[in-house]
Amino acid sequence: LDLDPHLVIAAQKPEVQKAFREKVSHERIWAELAGKQDGDHWKPGALIGQNPVKAVLLLKQLGLMENIFDPTEEDMKILGGTVDDMVPWDTSQNNPHHAFSIWTHTFHVFTHLINRTTEVTKEDSETYLVRNLAALLHDIGKRFKGIQGTSVTGSTNYHGHEETSAKIAELVLTRLHASTRIIERVKTLIDVHLRAHTLL
Repeated sequence: LDLDPHLVIAAQKPEVQKAFREKVSHERIWAELAGKQDGDHWKPGALIGQNPVKAVLLLKQLGLMENIFDPTEEDMKILGGTVDDMVPWDTSQNNPHHAFSIWTHTFHVFTHLINRTTEVTKEDSETYLVRNLAALLHDIGKRFKGIQGTSVTGSTNYHGHEETSAKIAELVLTRLHASTRIIERVKTLIDVHLRAHTLL
């Protein structure tokens, strides 16, 4: 099924976005993303359901990526900035090693991993969720102006973005009431995601 275009337009209205932030509980958001027990069965959430790629596209299209995953003002104080220091997802990386915006790169990584996944069983659904969250948030730290630098050639660099991304992921997932184990696993994956690159 596809959403009616009028519904998409309505969801993007500032008053609807504000109502989402203020009225929908973090527990409900987490249940919709990760899944929840439904009687005797486990109901998979959007990030581990039948079509995580479409789910993420809808989150972005409806303006929910920012509402769910962006750091709050309190989070930004911990990072040493304010919410105004977070640039949009669609910001160009302005770097010769990246042809895509932060969002397009993130979405390509997420899609690539989903496309390489075979059937997910109940036993490994947590690992699947952890991996998908790590893919979605692995570069969110690049959006923080506090870690952006400029090289002598004028391109933007993001030294330490993996640590910042891991910290943002921890803050956001804690707010969403994810389990400590999931938070630690996501943080670890994000924190080390450049290790293989540095060994090449």
